[in-house]
Amino acid sequence: PDVVSFNAAMSACSKSGQWLQSLLVLQGMATLNVQPNLVSFSTAIGACEKHGKWEKALRVFESLHQARLAPDAICLSLAARVCELGGQPQAAHMLARARSGPPAAMPRPLGTAEAGEEE
Repeated sequence: PDVVSFNAAMSACSKSGQWLQSLLVLQGMATLNVQPNLVSFSTAIGACEKHGKWEKALRVFESLHQARLAPDAICLSLAARVCELGGQPQAAHMLARARSGPPAAMPRPLGTAEAGEEE
């Protein structure tokens, strides 16, 4: 299987209400040495957002850094929406503004920290 197959499986899980399965598929990609791409992360974030799992969505968004991927406008938009769902309007506003800025200027949602940082 390739990244496109995994992304399709994640999308199918989301559409059938199986948001957790979507996350498990994303995690399973590493087991089979398949590198997730921005579509993979956007699909997983969207699955969580669609089912009201904003905290999980933010964790997936944070994992973009570990995958050495810079979020695109879609990821930033999804992350902004989940911040709104989670009652973090300032973080949502910063993420929405970051869509038009360089990836290096990307803000971190409140309550999230990189490994080794204190929250």
